[in-house]
Amino acid sequence: MTLKLSYLPLVLLLASCALQPITEPRRPNASNEPTPVPTAAAVEKPTYTVELGTVDEQLLISGRVAPIEQTDLTFGLDGLVAEVFIEQNDKVEIGDPIARLDTTLIEQELQSAEANLFVAEAELAAVQEGNRVELRQTEINRDQIQLQLDYQIAQAGDSPTAEQALAINLLTLDLERAELDLDELNINLDPVLEARVAQTQLIVDDLNNKIDRTMLVSTGAGRALSVNIDGGDGVTAGEVVVVIADLTQLEVSVPMPSCDMRDLAEGMPAKAIVPNRPDIDVPMTVRQLPYPFGSGQQSDEENCNVRVAFNNPNVSSELDPGDRISMIAQLAVKEDVLWLPPAAIREFNGRSFVVVQDGSVQKRLDVSIGLRNQDQIEIETGLEEGQVVIGP
Repeated sequence: MTLKLSYLPLVLLLASCALQPITEPRRPNASNEPTPVPTAAAVEKPTYTVELGTVDEQLLISGRVAPIEQTDLTFGLDGLVAEVFIEQNDKVEIGDPIARLDTTLIEQELQSAEANLFVAEAELAAVQEGNRVELRQTEINRDQIQLQLDYQIAQAGDSPTAEQALAINLLTLDLERAELDLDELNINLDPVLEARVAQTQLIVDDLNNKIDRTMLVSTGAGRALSVNIDGGDGVTAGEVVVVIADLTQLEVSVPMPSCDMRDLAEGMPAKAIVPNRPDIDVPMTVRQLPYPFGSGQQSDEENCNVRVAFNNPNVSSELDPGDRISMIAQLAVKEDVLWLPPAAIREFNGRSFVVVQDGSVQKRLDVSIGLRNQDQIEIETGLEEGQVVIGP
């Protein structure tokens, strides 16, 4: 009995193994397996051939269409606008009245000044009349003394007596005194009254001049490009209130910092693309640079205007003032020089170099570059025509 019980665990283990189902070996599911990574194919690098040709250096600038001749009109004094005689886009000739300021206060001052002048002139005239009588009396006294002196000299002859000599000397002194009295009357009519008349006259003249300056008259011919005033507006002297321009002659005004002026020169060629003719390069010329870079007037140091003219003035007839124009100025041009596209040149720490194939190895060659533009870079030294450069 004891022996049978010791075999019982073994019998149970064999029985459990016999009850397990028989299974096939596990097969992998292709959809759950990772995709194998293919071996990377070598990317062929671009190559560039050194060519001989023309290279130019360009500067991209942008400006707005503006009249060649433009007149800014300003009043010469502060005031209130009484009337405006034109409207925007009106045709204007030289000398046409544009606007006028209110003259009420100036006319009141003028009336007062003219009254003061009348009084001062009347007072001076009265004094001058009294002085005229005194002056004439002094002249008569001088003439009488002169006659007496002439008589005494004639009577004395060449050998005057002591009494005759005394009489002659006394009359000579009297004549000198009469001349001094006459000179004093001629010089000092009345300096205070004369100064008062002169000062009041200056006030009257100044007020009349102010009234003349209240009328704004056009000094240019063309169209009223802008009219910035209306009746009742207050204006200050020197403020631009009306702009007159000849809209038949247009060019492009380009605002540029003065530091960029050094690359430009008057007469430099340029080309532009106008909005309504995008397929045509319009030839232009840098007409004027501001002082001290060119013949124009001195401008603000931070912002100067470059004037670029259309070589064919008829092109401007298709444009309006204010249209934006992009242009390319040709700074310099060289012919028969070596060049490569910018993508072929590599730079590192200020060093310019290219990579060429030398047998089975690649070699770096330093190059010096000159002019450059968007598509070309001039190669001054380091390469020869026809060499093939490997791009990065």
